[in-house]
Amino acid sequence: MKKTEFITRIIEYILLALGAILVVAGFTNTAADAMRDGSATDLAIWYCSALLLVGGVAAAISWVIAIASNTKGLIGLVIGVAAFVIFTSIFWAIGSDTPLPLIGYEGDQNEGAWLKIADVGIYWAYLAFATAGVSIVVSEVIRIFR
Repeated sequence: MKKTEFITRIIEYILLALGAILVVAGFTNTAADAMRDGSATDLAIWYCSALLLVGGVAAAISWVIAIASNTKGLIGLVIGVAAFVIFTSIFWAIGSDTPLPLIGYEGDQNEGAWLKIADVGIYWAYLAFATAGVSIVVSEVIRIFR
């Protein structure tokens, strides 16, 4: 349990550093400059990409630690990875790659695969919120009948 706490602490500091860089970079541009050249949007997109990368690496590390400490849980891990791949594939298939009309933005991330990746993230957030809501309601109903 100590290993995961240590890794979580390191990831927390990495995310804090990325957030501090984003804040400092945001204050170096004026609002007019950011609207004219799209630098604020680029910065936000790169920050979100960094968060996804750090989260993915953290998930992979925690999976490796879980497998090393409990080999019987490997079946559950395989089921979880399969569900992740299936849902991500479904979300990718229903995602849209139509460019968004962003005023003042001329970057490369407003086309094709980048828009589908954003849609996949949004659909995963919808699924997480729905799952959390259903689990809250179900746990309260179960608690009432106990």
